[in-house]
Amino acid sequence: MKNVIGLLIVGLLCISCRSHHLEFTIKRTIVKVYENDTVKILVADNNDFIEAFKDHNNPEKCRNISLGKKIKFRVIPVSDLSTHRNDFVYILNDSTYFKYNRYFGIYNLKNYCVKSK
Repeated sequence: MKNVIGLLIVGLLCISCRSHHLEFTIKRTIVKVYENDTVKILVADNNDFIEAFKDHNNPEKCRNISLGKKIKFRVIPVSDLSTHRNDFVYILNDSTYFKYNRYFGIYNLKNYCVKSK
């Protein structure tokens, strides 16, 4: 009986550790970019939002992206994690609201330099 309980506890620990890691790769075409002093919002062609927090410790290091080109991102699904009713509205600042399809967040701090096509 002790072995069964021990295996159950180890199994639950493994499952809980694995469920913490929700990061995966998506490939989207970025068409618009919005930003404020802490965050940059990348808007995809299917109206998905990808939120990237700026890394103020390394401002000279940035990843170049071009508008209208498909790019891969390592993200976590923010809009899929909500357990309450979601209106699918992103608030950039007090007066700017955006409707989105799905909302992703980039796990690490990263700077993005955006170039027009």
